[in-house]
Amino acid sequence: MSDIEYCPLARIIGVWKGDNGTDVAPVPNDGIKHNPYSEILTREPAGDVSNASKQKLWAVRYHQTA
Repeated sequence: MSDIEYCPLARIIGVWKGDNGTDVAPVPNDGIKHNPYSEILTREPAGDVSNASKQKLWAVRYHQTA
């Protein structure tokens, strides 16, 4: 993977982990329920794509795991 090909997208390619999220949801007759959660975001190069005859595109695949 070249930074030139992916330009600003190169900075987000990789695995990102978060482990301190809180889901706040209303509960009928009980007020509010707080549920901790974690997630993993994976962004990986998906390769180049030909578009028409004069354009070249690069795609990033995104996957989220909760």
